[in-house]
Amino acid sequence: MTGSVKLPPTAERATGRDRYGVINTLVWRGIDRAAIAVYESEDAYYWIIAPGNGRCVELTDDTEEHVGWMEGPWPFAATFHGPDGARTEIDYSIDNLVEQVAQWCTGG
Repeated sequence: MTGSVKLPPTAERATGRDRYGVINTLVWRGIDRAAIAVYESEDAYYWIIAPGNGRCVELTDDTEEHVGWMEGPWPFAATFHGPDGARTEIDYSIDNLVEQVAQWCTGG
């Protein structure tokens, strides 16, 4: 299910967890729960959303490779995969990113 998403070798499938309310929000926005996989590694969570429409999103709370070390609120990264390649968005608000993920996955 991870498609072109590269997870760290230590990542394991996590079940029954909804860190930050990501799963509930995506399901509420119309994403099929079966299309959402959650992985946990030593120091991060990864949500892989693959709605079966040629698109896939990796949402992670491990953003050091994107923004480096910083004080204060930690930003989140969403990498949107599609027929035209991949792009990564960074936002301090998990709510903003989840909204973007939901819109993108539902074709909006």
